[in-house]
Amino acid sequence: MTKSFFVESLVKNILIPGIGYGRNAQTFIQNGIKVNGIEISKTAIELAKKHYGNEMTIFHGSVMKMPFDGKKYDGIFCYALIHLLDSKERKKLIQDCYNQLTENGFMVFYSYK
Repeated sequence: MTKSFFVESLVKNILIPGIGYGRNAQTFIQNGIKVNGIEISKTAIELAKKHYGNEMTIFHGSVMKMPFDGKKYDGIFCYALIHLLDSKERKKLIQDCYNQLTENGFMVFYSYK
């Protein structure tokens, strides 16, 4: 659903905090959306590079240390990460994501709780 919304909204680039090995990036990439991610696991980053090569940039580190670049994104997609954080960390993540959003950009957060 998020992919369809982003495509309809003409989103050109997105940031995925907690990108893992890139499973959620594939649908965006296949639809012409440039993806950058943040991931704490070096193993996951290595797997993403095997699958996607240089199609996306993944910053190594904790989402608590955002931003990793000065870039603004049309969209932020955060899947199954925010519920792992405490309330202070959640507030910081949302604010940090907002700070990297272009004017009239979109943020989508999915949580299991």
